[in-house]
Amino acid sequence: MRRLLLLLLLAGGLFGPSTLAAPRAQCRAPLPPPSREPNIFTAAQETDLGDAVAERFESSLRIIEDDALTANLQRIGGRLAAHLPPTELKLQFRLVDIPDANAFVLPGGRIYVSRKLIGLTRTEDELAGVLGHELGHLVARQVTIAITKQMKEVLNVTALGDRQDVLAKYNRMMDNAGRKPGVFRGASHEGPDQIEADRLGLFLVAAAGYDARAHATFFDRFAETEGDTGGFFSRLFGTANPDSKRLGELLKTTAAFPAGCTPEAASPAGSYRQWQIAVAAASTTSRTEALPGLVRQTPLTPLRDQLQAVRFSPDGKYILAQDDSSISVLDREPLAVRFRITTSSARPADFTPDSASVVFHRSDLRVERWSVADKALVDVNDLYWKSSCIETALAPDGKTVACVDDDGHLTLIDVASGRPVFQKKAFYQITLGDMLMRAAARNMGTRLPGSLILQFSPSGQYMAAGYRGYLDTSVLVYDVAKKAVVPLKDQARRLLGGSFTFIAGDRLVGLNPQDPKKSGVVELPGGQVKEVALPIGTLSRVSRAGHVLIAPFEKFAMGMFDLEKQQVVTGFNSRATDVFGDMYASERGVGDVGLFTIEGNKQQRSVVLPAPLLSVRLGAVSPDLRWLTASGSTRAAVWDTSKGQLLGWMSDYFGAFVDEASGTVFADPATGNWRRSIMRFDVNARRYSPGPQLTADHAAQYGQWLLLARPLEGNINSYGAAYQVRDIRRVEQPGWVKVFEKEAPDDYWFHQQSDALAFVWFADRPAGRIKLGKDEVLKKTVDMGDLKGDYVVELIEPATGEIRQRLLLETGKGSFHVHDLMVRGDSMFVTDSLGRVLAYTVATGDLRGYAFGDEAVATADGKKLAVDTGNGRVVLYDTATMTRRAELRFKLEVVYKTFSGDGTKLLVLTADQTMHLLEMK
Repeated sequence: MRRLLLLLLLAGGLFGPSTLAAPRAQCRAPLPPPSREPNIFTAAQETDLGDAVAERFESSLRIIEDDALTANLQRIGGRLAAHLPPTELKLQFRLVDIPDANAFVLPGGRIYVSRKLIGLTRTEDELAGVLGHELGHLVARQVTIAITKQMKEVLNVTALGDRQDVLAKYNRMMDNAGRKPGVFRGASHEGPDQIEADRLGLFLVAAAGYDARAHATFFDRFAETEGDTGGFFSRLFGTANPDSKRLGELLKTTAAFPAGCTPEAASPAGSYRQWQIAVAAASTTSRTEALPGLVRQTPLTPLRDQLQAVRFSPDGKYILAQDDSSISVLDREPLAVRFRITTSSARPADFTPDSASVVFHRSDLRVERWSVADKALVDVNDLYWKSSCIETALAPDGKTVACVDDDGHLTLIDVASGRPVFQKKAFYQITLGDMLMRAAARNMGTRLPGSLILQFSPSGQYMAAGYRGYLDTSVLVYDVAKKAVVPLKDQARRLLGGSFTFIAGDRLVGLNPQDPKKSGVVELPGGQVKEVALPIGTLSRVSRAGHVLIAPFEKFAMGMFDLEKQQVVTGFNSRATDVFGDMYASERGVGDVGLFTIEGNKQQRSVVLPAPLLSVRLGAVSPDLRWLTASGSTRAAVWDTSKGQLLGWMSDYFGAFVDEASGTVFADPATGNWRRSIMRFDVNARRYSPGPQLTADHAAQYGQWLLLARPLEGNINSYGAAYQVRDIRRVEQPGWVKVFEKEAPDDYWFHQQSDALAFVWFADRPAGRIKLGKDEVLKKTVDMGDLKGDYVVELIEPATGEIRQRLLLETGKGSFHVHDLMVRGDSMFVTDSLGRVLAYTVATGDLRGYAFGDEAVATADGKKLAVDTGNGRVVLYDTATMTRRAELRFKLEVVYKTFSGDGTKLLVLTADQTMHLLEMK
């Protein structure tokens, strides 16, 4: 369907210029008034700056590199740009997949539009209004005027030279932005720049033949101003809502247009909606490869994380199986994969009540509907809510979304219109304890009793919400069909304060957290309660009528409780299980879904699911690159990369090291009964075993090293601590110990591939100043009055505990924060909060240069660096000069990479679980 749509797009069958009224000369945008603010950028220098800024931003953006889809965005933008004053800037319009409804312009002419924003618009005219606004910023040169002011204020720079000079001064400015934070505050919605960009953009829209009124309509809906432009006195005294004031200016400008500037007909909404759906369905992972030095590509036997859910359709004909990256829809008879939906960050999917569709959503309120018969996406809605949702739920009919936002308000939103249909303010009283409880539940893939729960009935008629906090309890049941809150008696309210789930369209079962024997079934809408004695656990819905699932139960991951018999009738080894009639479907082994009889637990059929896209928590490889291990969120695997062969499974882990000499993988497990012992996997024997038990309060593996830490007893007020480092290969043998009687480090950094452990002190605190004062070199060179935001870093040899170097890491009064630090040879690489990798010389502490991106890895001698720049791109650097040497482009996202021990090869693992081996020439 999407390919056919794209052919129509290219042929002009959906979006032709003849569908709109011709532009008129009197509608042309006037030239912006000459700015009184200085602008030191020529068009060429602005392009150079734009390249640098784009590289920084695109490392964290998912670009939709689909030429046919982007061509339509380029067409709309080009139609507007045809009415701009002459410019040397090269305009580019790009689609991005970010959770925000946003569009923004960068220096040099790059305009980014999120597909969520495109999903919020309703017509091509509305999107043209958004693009016109961004072009208004550009034609008024507001971006470079602002950066000119920033460079003057921060660096006293009033002139720029060639490309290298522009890039160097841009980085210097970012390094010192914290010294003048006020100059970087963004303009508000009602600021003069926004109003001027709106004015210029509206004229561009009208000149291009679009309906300029559509921009005010879109902004009113986006800002939820509901037509309010502020009263006379509120505008006079400056108390009008900023968004209302801006809406008023939009309407005022549009009303003043000359006659004939408004087209008689808007662009066709139907064809625009088809393009929106195509944009929503577009992949962000299919790109053209460019891999100089490629030696070979080897598909690996897939690593599969545990399934999150298995569910029957209401009619029992289909089954869905959901993992971290996809939703597989299966035919039950015969059991086979019907189709797969690739999606990331999806909340639990469900079948619609008629079994005709699969619906699911993401926490950013993107809702998708897929036809089971057509095996295709048939509808998508990107909803917008001003506040972020900390908990969400989607009705099984896909028509209503529930959101508890970070203000604690509970809102029900109509999916089709994006409008709220009900709101309960301050429903959820957020406390630190509640936040920790919710985070713990999510990390374990479950819901703890008392945590916030939102759930719809199978038909979508009722929405139930409840939680039990440290301070209070709040519950609510809402009838979506009647648009009314359902009154509840005290007994029913108590049951919704703990774990609960719907068991039918008008019944739910709740666990009484104070007395599980007095749990019960609540009938709606009356609220009557039938008492039931339940085991303690987390309740979840099952497709078999009259039953509920409870996890965990005794030795089983989950048990099925018969509400009539009031007993658990069977147990299951996987939580990804559902029951329909006398059969149940469950994850079987690794990557299989099996169909079993309840009676006798006999397997009838099974099917292997398609390989999922991989997201790697951590990986490790032998120096010769032959033995590779990677951990997902619930499982880890070990491969022989020469064949792509899977050697065995392990528990997921937070640290790993591959010892080439002994052929052993050492890993620190994240889950299971081995939490306090290091796993050992023998690659030759293909088996693993537990190592000695660890008893330290804090122990964590970083590559070859195990770091143990503990506070000193009786030294609570002096912040004393002891650190010990052991070789993971001989973890039972004590290593060196470093004791800080007073002023223990504020933090430490220990990269999995780092040559050094970095102890860190905040330089402007007493302990940091003492450290500086004791170092003869630093004491002579450091300005002790300018230490805010800086770090004192002490690099420790992990094998001996000796201090290799002590240096001051300057941040320009907190202009950036350190996210990671890695030492390789005489090079130290710092990944910062501005999307950069900074390279330093260890011996001197001098800054060599910058790279944009993250997930940096280097050769053992520190002379080569590989940095992810997003969208499947890896840039290689010569670290002596921080000069770019090559750019690698992969079809899919890079999930792990590392150099060989001798630095001559680079191993890259992409999300499709393909291993790429490249020669470093």
